[in-house]
Amino acid sequence: MIKNCLKKVNKKILIITILLLILNIGVICIKGNTIEYTENEKELISLYDDKKLLVLTFDDGPSKYTPSLLEYLKEKNIHATFFVLGEQAKKYPEIISEEYNNGNLICIHSYTHKFFTKIPKEQVVEQISLTKDIIFNITNYPPSYIRIPYGITNENVNSILKEEKLENVLWNVDSLDWKYKDKNNTVEHIKKNIHGNDIILMHDILKSSVDSAKEIIDYYTSLGYKFVTVDEFYHIKNITKSNK
Repeated sequence: MIKNCLKKVNKKILIITILLLILNIGVICIKGNTIEYTENEKELISLYDDKKLLVLTFDDGPSKYTPSLLEYLKEKNIHATFFVLGEQAKKYPEIISEEYNNGNLICIHSYTHKFFTKIPKEQVVEQISLTKDIIFNITNYPPSYIRIPYGITNENVNSILKEEKLENVLWNVDSLDWKYKDKNNTVEHIKKNIHGNDIILMHDILKSSVDSAKEIIDYYTSLGYKFVTVDEFYHIKNITKSNK
């Protein structure tokens, strides 16, 4: 009888030991899969949670007004995203180089700002490849983002982007700088439409737009917001989603 009791006790001890081992292995696995974030990532994740990230994007440049913007961005230690036209990049290669060297993100807009949905596939591919090659030849960096002109796309265009391994970047705040062509009206319109974690559409081909961007930078920086590039924003957004 005592032997039987001991056997039962030993079996229980064995089962408990096995269960504890399984639990320990599980804990070790969980710890092994823990992602360590950099201090910068931690800060940006916190700001994203508080809806205090902003992305400044500029289309259609570069232009004669872009250097003034770049100087201000550098002074404020802020990086923006530029969706450049190939014909403009070809005209101002030194500005593209400065944009890149200052830590800004250079992306494709198109070569001559044509409606992609209204031209044949080969012309769409040409608009993309010409601009991509110009950017790469200046920066030695292959762009992975594009903003389709007018934001208008279709299945045909989307399939081309997939073939070209490009991600289309839209916006949720249109500054309407192209419409107002006035700093005060542009700034007020942006302020009315900012909700946090926004991608703002602007154009560095207008002096009033560049002046507006400077005021927006000062205003939202003073409120504790931080400006990041498109790739940084998507990175933090994805981290936040995966943690939920």
